[in-house]
Amino acid sequence: MRLTVLLIILDLAFAQLAGNIIREIHPPLTWKRCKSAGVCETIQGGVVLDENWRWLRDVGGFSDCFRGNDWTYENCTTTESCTSRCVLEGEDYENTRGIGTTGDAISLRYLNNQSLPTANSRVFLMASETRYQTFTLLGNEIAFDVDLSNVGCGLNAALYFVAMSPDGGSNKFPTNRAGAKYGTGYCDASCLQSQRYVGGKANINGWEPSPYDSETGIGNQGACCSEFDVFNSNAHSYSLSSKLCHRNGYSICEWDECNQGRLPDCDRWGCDYNPYRLGAIDFFGKGKTVDTTRQFTVVTQFHEDAVTQFFVQGGQKIETPAPTFNGISNTGGISSEYCANSAVEFETRDLFNQLGGFHRHNDVLRQPMVLTMAISDDYWYWNTWLDSIFPVEAEGMPGVARGDCPWKMNEPHLVKTEQPDAIAHWANIRFGPIDSTTDL
Repeated sequence: MRLTVLLIILDLAFAQLAGNIIREIHPPLTWKRCKSAGVCETIQGGVVLDENWRWLRDVGGFSDCFRGNDWTYENCTTTESCTSRCVLEGEDYENTRGIGTTGDAISLRYLNNQSLPTANSRVFLMASETRYQTFTLLGNEIAFDVDLSNVGCGLNAALYFVAMSPDGGSNKFPTNRAGAKYGTGYCDASCLQSQRYVGGKANINGWEPSPYDSETGIGNQGACCSEFDVFNSNAHSYSLSSKLCHRNGYSICEWDECNQGRLPDCDRWGCDYNPYRLGAIDFFGKGKTVDTTRQFTVVTQFHEDAVTQFFVQGGQKIETPAPTFNGISNTGGISSEYCANSAVEFETRDLFNQLGGFHRHNDVLRQPMVLTMAISDDYWYWNTWLDSIFPVEAEGMPGVARGDCPWKMNEPHLVKTEQPDAIAHWANIRFGPIDSTTDL
């Protein structure tokens, strides 16, 4: 009994804390839960900003614990001291981050050029003040309207699901006392080492500030979990992808395990469907079949044997095209056949099947997952994997062209200069059984 009490006391003393200087008010966002076509219930939800974008300050004052892309070592120097001495503050969403909501619509601005300029953001849909909204995807579909007309080359406006804990990890990691209310507990299949907190503790050990990105770096640990990317996108290209991890839910990787070993914890690239990569270069983009100069609707259906998509624009249903490469698949979307054959055709490592393939994919879709929306540049790969040539050194090989963007134009500093007004708009999110979210 004494040992238990001592451990609780130690956890309280060595805890990831929430601040009290800026009140945390989640922007409201409604969405619809559907039963059948035209029969939907409006849900009162909200969004919360990921902890990684928040002001992290000393618990006893106003000085920063993290400034720019590095920890401020005058306030803390170890995992223990940073976890216990630093607090996550509330956020002024509109003025500081350029995040705005109205009814069922949300906008994420890429740059917010206020007195303290900021770039990029990531938010999670909330079920309550202290819990994320979760969705079980298998046998269901999600639909949403999107406007990408001001999201250009080198940017990714993403709507996706991750297998993070609904409470932000506060139950699994008692040192995390801030919880979902402050956007804690993010993980994905990239096993991000750039998260300032991993497992409820400061990720300061081995921290290396990025030589290119003035706002981030990487630590010794990464936060891993399976991920399903419904729509990675900009006005030039998009992709749909399933990204598996070999563990269920949130897990922590150490430096050499984070996507660098012979069998990584997760498949950061996944089994992906990108029409441009598959030869349908006139399907998606400005003035193309799906015209990204105008708003359109994306509908994604999660079947046992496949994940399929279609679009709606101008009242017309638009089916996704089958690959033009022989022997991959006769239909659009991803399936067991498609994932195996595309890896062979494009001569890429088939980590998707090494980590369990479509059977594992369906297991992930049976788990509750958290809806995430983000807009971001990319200092690691310049988002060329989405809309340009990737990898650049393999230009001309099958499957390397992902979009029509010149890869040199994707460099983040150039993107910031050329696209100061970039903004992504999502609206009218609907979720329910297959064929319930649209009436076509």
